[in-house]
Amino acid sequence: MQLLPVLKHGGMLIPINLGHPAASQAEAFGVIIGGKQVHANAGQLVEIGRLIDTGQVRVAIDTIVPLPKAYQAHERGEAGHLRGKIVLRVVE
Repeated sequence: MQLLPVLKHGGMLIPINLGHPAASQAEAFGVIIGGKQVHANAGQLVEIGRLIDTGQVRVAIDTIVPLPKAYQAHERGEAGHLRGKIVLRVVE
């Protein structure tokens, strides 16, 4: 895995859909491979929605793509240099 050599010795890699390198491979670089699981909290989601609705929190949007063209969103993400989030529009 290309990421391991650039991590600080004793650092932690938390892969998200990047695959998991072998533990021995990570150990050779002195890196820990860990995982985090996030659970939705209805109260927090409501509060985040309120903050966005009132303009107290702004979400930067790079691109909006209709769901049938989701492949374009994927290509845009892989191209890099995003200036915000990529949004898939589910309903036209």
